This record gives sequence, C-alpha cells and structure tokens, in this order.
Amino acid sequence: MTKQNYFKLRNKDKNLRYKFLKNENQILVKKVVNDCNILSSTKARRFYTKYFRNSKNLIRNYCLLTANSKSIIGKFRLSRYKFKDLVATGNLTGIFKF
Repeated sequence: MTKQNYFKLRNKDKNLRYKFLKNENQILVKKVVNDCNILSSTKARRFYTKYFRNSKNLIRNYCLLTANSKSIIGKFRLSRYKFKDLVATGNLTGIFKF
C-alpha cells in the first residue's frame, strides 16, 4: 500500500469513527427499539424507520503499521503478523506465550 493511499485510508477511518461517536445516541435508541417488549408496538417501528433513514457506515479496525484490515488484535490495533514480529523482537514488553 502506498503512503498516499494509507493516509487516505487513515483519514477515512478517522471520519467514520467521528461519525460513529456523533451518532452514538442513535445506536442506543436502536437497542431500545429492538428490545422484545417494545418491538411489538407499531409506534416504535415507525420511529425506528424514521430515525434510521441515513446510510450505515462500516467501521473497521486497521493495523497501524500495515493498514491491513484482517486478523486485527483489538487492544494493540496491530495485525497478528506484525504483533508476532514485534513480540519476537522484544519491542512489545510484558507479553509472553503461555
């Protein structure tokens, strides 16, 4: 991945995360609406369809070093390949194999 593409991907990811935090209230309302007790009422369904007309954006975790989106270790935001390399070289301290 070229440096320019990596920066575009990083900016896009940053914007998506900002939108997610901005619309966190919508997610909480969605959880309430999807509750079994509330779901049966038609009023809640109308509210749900009106409130969530906007398109959904997918937020993915990317590796900070390689910008790979597969097999990411969430706590470190690294792909498992880079994580294994960093642990093997001793750059990540305090992590050991059981």
